[in-house]
Amino acid sequence: MMNFNTIFQPSYYYFNVCSLMPFVFFNITLFFALFILGIGMRESFHRAIFYFFLSAALWFLGFALTLNAWVDPITFFWGRVTYLAIVLVPVTLLHLSLVVSGHYYQKRFFYQKRFFVWIAYVGVLVLFFKTWADPFFIGIEEYPWGFSPKAKDAHLIFLVYSFACFIYAILVIVRHYLTFLKLPQRRKSDFQYKRKLEFVMAALVLTLLSNSTILNNYGVGIYPFGPLALFAAVIAMGYALVKYHNIAFLQQLRKIGGEVRDKEQEVYLANKRIENAKLRLVDAGKASIFASISAGILHQICQPITAVHGLVKFMKKDMKETDPYYKTIDLVYEQSTYIKEMLNDLMDLMRHKEVSKASIDINVCMERAIRLLRDEFRIKRVEWDFIPGQDLPKIFADAVQLQQVFMNIMVNAVHVLGAMPKGERRYIKIITVYDVKEDHVCISMENTGPGLSEEEKTTIFEPFISGGDGTGLGLALCKDLLYDHGGHIKVENVNEEECKGVRFLITLPPVHL
Repeated sequence: MMNFNTIFQPSYYYFNVCSLMPFVFFNITLFFALFILGIGMRESFHRAIFYFFLSAALWFLGFALTLNAWVDPITFFWGRVTYLAIVLVPVTLLHLSLVVSGHYYQKRFFYQKRFFVWIAYVGVLVLFFKTWADPFFIGIEEYPWGFSPKAKDAHLIFLVYSFACFIYAILVIVRHYLTFLKLPQRRKSDFQYKRKLEFVMAALVLTLLSNSTILNNYGVGIYPFGPLALFAAVIAMGYALVKYHNIAFLQQLRKIGGEVRDKEQEVYLANKRIENAKLRLVDAGKASIFASISAGILHQICQPITAVHGLVKFMKKDMKETDPYYKTIDLVYEQSTYIKEMLNDLMDLMRHKEVSKASIDINVCMERAIRLLRDEFRIKRVEWDFIPGQDLPKIFADAVQLQQVFMNIMVNAVHVLGAMPKGERRYIKIITVYDVKEDHVCISMENTGPGLSEEEKTTIFEPFISGGDGTGLGLALCKDLLYDHGGHIKVENVNEEECKGVRFLITLPPVHL
C-alpha cells in the first residue's frame, strides 16, 4: 500500500498549465457546496444538490492532480479518486431527481425509494474498495495535456453502474416533467417549477457528456470537453437552485440583508457612543489637570493667608477692646479664620489620594461640605437648611470621600437651581437621621428643582450621563464611593404627581461600639 505522506509531497508533482482549468472549477464548485451548507440543509433538495456539488468538486480535484502527478503511484491514486467521483456524481443526480420529482419519500411495495438511494451510495463505497484491488491500473497513457492512468477491464463495472444511475435519473425526471406539462399552469410558481425541472434535466445531460473522459482509457483524448461539460452542469444546477427553487431562500437572504443593515446601524450608534465617551474622558482629563493646577494655586494662596492670619491674631492679642481699631482687627481676624479654614478643607480635598477610614460623625462631615459651598449658594441665590440629627451613631468611613459625595450632589443641585427662572424658589434641604428599624444612618438631600422622568431616574447614576456641562462622572462616582462604604443611594421626586423637586436618599451602616 502507498504511504499517504508521499501523496502530498510537492516533489512528486510538476506544474501543468492544463490542470489550471479543473483547479479553478474545483474551487468554484467547492464554494457552491459550502454556500449551500451555510444557508442550511433542512430541505431535501438542499442536501441532494450539496452532495452533487461535493462529488463534482472531488471529480475536478482528482482530474487536476492526475494531470500534475509525474510519479506512477501518485497518478494511480488520483486516478482512483477520479473513478470514485465518476460513479458518485450520477448517484447524487439520481438522489436529486427523486427529490425533485417527489418520489424520494414515496412508498412502493414495502420500502421507500430513499432506501434505494442509500443502497446506491453503498454501491459506490463497494466500487471504491474495488479500485484498491491491485492491479486496477495497468499503465499510463501520455497526452499533450498530461498523463492519464489506463485501467484494466474491471473499470467497465464503473461504467455500467454510472450509466445505469444516469439513465434511471433521466427517466425519472423526464417522466415527471411530462406529467407536469399536462397539468394546468396558471400561477407564477408553476412557471418557476417548470424552469427548474428544465435546468435539472440539462444538468443531467451535461454530466452524462462529462463521462467522455473515460475515452482516455481507450486512447481517445478529447480534453477539455469533460471538465467543461461537468462545470456547465454545476452552473445549471446552481442557477436552478437560486433562480427558480429557493424563493424562501431569497427571502432569507433579504432577511439576512435587513439584519446586516440593522447591525450596521447598531455599530454606527455604538461608535457614536464611543466617540462621545472619548470626548467625556478628554473633559475628565482636563478637569484632572485643572485640579492638579488648582492644588498648586491653593498652596500658594495659603502661605500669605496664614501669614496675615497669624499677624492679625498677634495684633488682636496685644490690643484692648477699647482701642479704636479693635473692631476692625477683630473683623479681619474672623474673616481670615474663615478663609484659612476653607482653604485647609480644600487642600485636604485636593491632597486626598489614599483611603483612610475611621469612625466619623456624619454631621461634621456634612458641615465641612456645606462650608466649602456656602459662597456658591450665595452667588446662585440658593437658600439652604441643614437639620442635623441628634445623637447619631458614628459611621466607619473615609471623611474626605463622603465629603466629596455630598459636595457632588449639592453642586449638581446648585447648577439645576441656578438655571431656573427668576421668581421660583431655589432651596436645598439636608436632613440626617438614624433609622432604628433598618439600623441605618440616613441622609436626605432634596431641592426644589424640576423633577426627573422615569428614564432619568434609571440612568442618572451611569457614567457620562450629564444634565449640564459636566463630564457626567460625578453621580456615578458617588454611587461607587458609597458602595465601597457599604452604603446605597437612590433618587426620587419630592412631588411625583407634578414631577417637581428631587430628593437623594443615602443610607450608611453605623458603627456599634
